[in-house]
Amino acid sequence: SFAEKAGVNIYLIGGIVRDLILKNPIKDVDITVEGDAADFALYLEKNSDCKILSVQENLRTAKVEFKSGVIIDFASTREEFYTKGGVLPVAKNFGCELKEDVKRRDFTINTLAISLTGEKYKLIDYFNGYEDIKNKKIRILHKNSFTDDPSRIVRAVKFQKRLNFNIEENTEKLMQEYLQTVDKTIPLERIKNELKQYFCINKSGLYSDIIENNVYKLICKNPVKNVDISLLQDIKNYFDFRYIWFVYFALMVLNDDFEDIRLNFTANEKKILNEVKELKENYPIDINNNMQIYNSFI
Repeated sequence: SFAEKAGVNIYLIGGIVRDLILKNPIKDVDITVEGDAADFALYLEKNSDCKILSVQENLRTAKVEFKSGVIIDFASTREEFYTKGGVLPVAKNFGCELKEDVKRRDFTINTLAISLTGEKYKLIDYFNGYEDIKNKKIRILHKNSFTDDPSRIVRAVKFQKRLNFNIEENTEKLMQEYLQTVDKTIPLERIKNELKQYFCINKSGLYSDIIENNVYKLICKNPVKNVDISLLQDIKNYFDFRYIWFVYFALMVLNDDFEDIRLNFTANEKKILNEVKELKENYPIDINNNMQIYNSFI
């Protein structure tokens, strides 16, 4: 293979392996290179029918398009450490052994790899992720996982919803412990991006799950907790479908002063926040009392 000729080991890793095991549709193909992925992409471009679409120099990753139209993301193995909770990690030791790379991942279900060189198609499982996939468990790798990256809390409920998995007991305990004492200095952009992905899942109960799991505490203090079905139908009809995810977000922050929320809202997002607030204020009944939680927003 090209990898063996280039003298590197390569692996399918993460979500694609999880989805292969679950027999779910494959969306993104991620390959980890035990070496320099950007150099390997250059080798591929020179020796096969493909082209490099982009290279991220600081992380030594490359996006490559093959003649078939398939696009593959190649990433160098690396270690990461956090200088402070919630900030982007610092990458180091590029080209390290696969086991060191896998330690930086969010949940055991995303740590599995399949070897594409050497012992081909061997499943590599350092953290018992296969067992957790079979048992439908979302489990963090170490006790500081949520402190390092609080956006993993949103990711946990996202995978819970998307895969119909359960959050493992100790993981749930650590999650709730963190949510009781949220670090108010953490950057919120990554959390907002994770919430966007979460609110775009086409399933019922998205909003109520965020409230019941206390996930809203990452962003705000006092979300709209009980939402009337007819108000949400009005809101759904009022907004462009592309912005429905942000309508959820607006309901979450509506009772707080969103000028105080440490996020750079776009002009369009500010407009939606104010329009949702107006819709709620003009609604004929008090939606915070004795109202049915609307569980099928999308």
